[in-house]
Amino acid sequence: MLFSQYFIQGPSVFVVNFAGQAAASEVNADGVPLTVADLVYLIRVITGDAQPITDDLLGSPKVTPHAGTLDVTTRQEAAGLQVLASSSREIGAALFVFRQNGAEVKDVVLSSRASEWTCTMRL
Repeated sequence: MLFSQYFIQGPSVFVVNFAGQAAASEVNADGVPLTVADLVYLIRVITGDAQPITDDLLGSPKVTPHAGTLDVTTRQEAAGLQVLASSSREIGAALFVFRQNGAEVKDVVLSSRASEWTCTMRL
């Protein structure tokens, strides 16, 4: 487990995005990420000994998977494929995987509504 390795090897274990991975470690809602208390609480949630903290339990916003609805549709246009997403809650991140035979992906363009997002494309 990557989080447990942090306590042995230090922050170098977080190679994808240190700030994001550190923030994601804050699972016990005490406001302090990367603590042994977070690791213990995470293990308790995984083993079924404790419930994940949600806005229902805490009374404040906390990331809760599947707490809303997300509708994703695609539309083929002359210029390419348009992907549309509509969510009942704010979207913090999304991963889309498309498999196309014989088509070349040239550019991915985010709309102005996604101006604060970062898009990474792997071919």
